[in-house]
Amino acid sequence: RIQLYAAATLATIIIASVLVFSSKMHERELSAKNEDLQRREEELALSNEEALLNYEFAVDEAREVKKRMMQLITERGFRLLEKGDLSGSLLWSIEAWSSQTDDASSQNVHRVRIGSGLRQMPRLARQWSDENLLATYLEFSPDGHYMATARGSLDGSQGQVQVWTVKSNETKTLTIDSGAVTWLSFSPDSRYLVTACGKRGGLTGLVQVWETATGTATDRQLSLDGAAICVSFDRSGDRIVCVNEVAEGKHGRASIWTWQTDTEAKAVFENGKGPINHVAFSPDGRRVVICTENKEVNAGEAHVLDVETGEAVFPPLRHKAGVNYAAFSPDATGRFVVTASGDQSADTGEARVWDASTGKAQTPVLFHNSGVVYAGFSPDGTRVVVNPPERPPERP
Repeated sequence: RIQLYAAATLATIIIASVLVFSSKMHERELSAKNEDLQRREEELALSNEEALLNYEFAVDEAREVKKRMMQLITERGFRLLEKGDLSGSLLWSIEAWSSQTDDASSQNVHRVRIGSGLRQMPRLARQWSDENLLATYLEFSPDGHYMATARGSLDGSQGQVQVWTVKSNETKTLTIDSGAVTWLSFSPDSRYLVTACGKRGGLTGLVQVWETATGTATDRQLSLDGAAICVSFDRSGDRIVCVNEVAEGKHGRASIWTWQTDTEAKAVFENGKGPINHVAFSPDGRRVVICTENKEVNAGEAHVLDVETGEAVFPPLRHKAGVNYAAFSPDATGRFVVTASGDQSADTGEARVWDASTGKAQTPVLFHNSGVVYAGFSPDGTRVVVNPPERPPERP
C-alpha cells in the first residue's frame, strides 16, 4: 500500500508539473502574441501617420500646382488682351473660371472679366438660313443697306439669290433657271447686282444684272459657252469682269463686259491648260488680276493685265500649285497684290504679296499646312488675312 500511495503521489506531482509547465508555455505564447500584436499596431499607427502626412503633402502639392496653373492661364489671357485678341483672352478667362469651382472669390473675379469682355465682343445681329440650297457666296452692298447670298442646289442645276434689307430684314428672292449661282457682286453705288451662274462642266452660263431695290432682272445679260464662275464690277460701275468655263470645264476664259452698252464681252485672257479660279479689278479699274491653274503640271500663275490693252503688265507670277484667289491692296491704285495658292486636299499652301506694278515679291512665301483658298488685305492695307481649308484646331 505504501508503494502504491507513493506511486500515486509521484504521478500527481508529475501531472501537476506538466500542467504548470503547459500553463507557463501558454502564457508565454499569449505574451508573445500580445507583443507581436502591439508591435503591429504600432507599425500600423506609424504607417497611417506616414500615409496621412503623404496625403497632406500631396494635397498641398496639388493645390500649389493648380495655383501655378491658374496663374499661367490668367497670364496667357492678359497677354492676348494686350495684343488686342479679345476673343482669345475670353477663352482663357472662361477656362480659369471653370477650373476654380471651389474658390468663390476667384470665380467672381473671373466672372467680372468674362462679363467685361463679352460686352466688348461683336453680337449676332441677324441670322439667315436655308435648308434646301447650298450658299456659295455672300456679300454686303457698299452702302451697307443690303446683303445678298448666292445659292445653288447640290447637283448645280438650280440657283437662287436672296437679297436682304439689313435693317428691316425684308427679303427678295431672285430665282434663276440657268444653274447654281456661283458668284455675285454689287455695283459701287449699290444700285445693281450682277450674278454668275451655270452648272459646272456644262455648256452654257449666264451673267445677269439685277436692280437691287426691286429685285427685278434688267435686260442686260450675257450668255456664255460655259458656266460663269466669277464676276465683279470695276470702281466706275461701267464694266464687269467675268470668268467662265470653256471646253466643258477643262479650260477657263476671262472677259470684260461694258454692260450698259455692249451685248458681248471682250475676251482678255484664256487659259488653255486649266481653269481660271478668280479674277478682280484693281481699285482704279486700270488693271485686272487673273488666277489660273495648270492641271497638266500641277502649278499655277497669277496674271496682271492692263484693262485697256489686254497686255500683261509683267511676266506671270508663278506658283507651285493653282492660284485660288488674288486681291489688290485697297489704296487708290492698288499698289500691291496678294495671292493664295495650293491644292485644297494637299498638305502645303502659300500666300505672298507682290508689287502690282513690277511683279517683284514684297514678302517671303507665307507657308501653310494646307492649300490657301483666300487672301485679302485689311482696310488700311497693312495686314493680310489668309484662309486655308478648315482643319481641327490644335490646343495651345
